Amino acid sequence: FKATGHMNVYCAALEPFIVQGRIPRGEMDSEVLSSILQSYALPLEEEEQAAQQAIKDGVDSAIFVDCDHCPSLFPVACRLQQLVLCVDVSRLDLNLAIRLFTQYRLWTALVHVYCALGDYTSPLELLVGECGQL
Repeated sequence: FKATGHMNVYCAALEPFIVQGRIPRGEMDSEVLSSILQSYALPLEEEEQAAQQAIKDGVDSAIFVDCDHCPSLFPVACRLQQLVLCVDVSRLDLNLAIRLFTQYRLWTALVHVYCALGDYTSPLELLVGECGQL
């Protein structure tokens, strides 16, 4: 799939099996998980732009605009967040994961990753910093 440029098809086909727990956490390949994360970058950007436009148009007036507080505006982010909760964090490309989760405000996934690594203060600092920007 990778050689033919169809990795996104492969990743999309795997996602339901990962979320349903039909692929054991320890058997997921880190390269595949990285490809899955990368496949979300553009859809997350497009979703972010659409959500910002919806907020501008008055569709939602939430104080916190993220997938935890406005799931109807962020179905792609919610799907990614659910997926991350089902994988072995040690097999993720942590730099990519943390960048995506921070940039697109996937707070549950971000806290999950940091806590799985034994770091309980970094997500708290990020969340407090985010609240400070309100």
